[in-house]
Amino acid sequence: MKAATGNTRRVVLAAGTLALAVASAAAIAAKADAPAPGTYALKDGATLYVASNGGMRMFTADGHRLDMKDGVRMETRDGKVIVMKEDLNWRDLRRFGTLNPKFR
Repeated sequence: MKAATGNTRRVVLAAGTLALAVASAAAIAAKADAPAPGTYALKDGATLYVASNGGMRMFTADGHRLDMKDGVRMETRDGKVIVMKEDLNWRDLRRFGTLNPKFR
C-alpha cells in the first residue's frame, strides 16, 4: 500500500475541517433556538420549567406533571412559542414504565 502524498493529506485535512465547521454551525444554530433556563407561564395556565441542559418539565395549574412528547409547540402568555424538549428520565419512564435498565 502506498503512503499518502502531501497533496492527498491536504485534501483530507481540508475536507475534515469543512465537515467540522458545518457540524459546529448546526449545533450553534440549535442551541440558539433553545429557550433560556427558567420558568415560563403558558397561555393554558400550565407552567414550563426549562433546565440548564435544555430538558423541560411541564406542570398543570394545580401542580400535576404533564406527559409531553418532543416537538409539541407551546405558547407563553406573552406570545412566545417554545417547542418541547422532553426530559430523558420522564421519556424513559413513559416508554418503558420503569427507570430500571434490567426491565427494558
